[in-house]
Amino acid sequence: MQINKLETTHTAISKRAGGKHPIVVRGARRNTDAMSFQRALKALDVAYARVAAMLDDALERPHTGLSQLAALGANYAWISERRRLVKTFLESEPAILAYAHCDCPRPDQIRSLAETAAELASDGDTLVSALGLLNYIDLELGWADGEGRLAVG
Repeated sequence: MQINKLETTHTAISKRAGGKHPIVVRGARRNTDAMSFQRALKALDVAYARVAAMLDDALERPHTGLSQLAALGANYAWISERRRLVKTFLESEPAILAYAHCDCPRPDQIRSLAETAAELASDGDTLVSALGLLNYIDLELGWADGEGRLAVG
């Protein structure tokens, strides 16, 4: 009997709201966006890990000059900071992740850009491109103050 009563109530509300229950629609959208943001963060995690590995390899090369070492070190520090940030988000409570995704209006685009950065990070000649793309993602997410973090030497 109670099930019928709930169905009747839902139907009445749905008809008044133009056929859609506003709370259900809004809740489903937020959940989808939060999941998209989580996928974007996972893609960023992979991209940051690959770029960090490339930077580590570049730092260990014996023919790396002093100015190049300084630029690589600055980039490595920036990438390490972002890796910690992403890891914190991924390990956080669902409510925190849901709140954080509000600053990411297009999580699917961020995920796509992060996947591209990860692909670029698989080739040593494209390290600067991968860093540039991650810097752009930083700006899009509001994680940088607009000054950019890319250091090339």
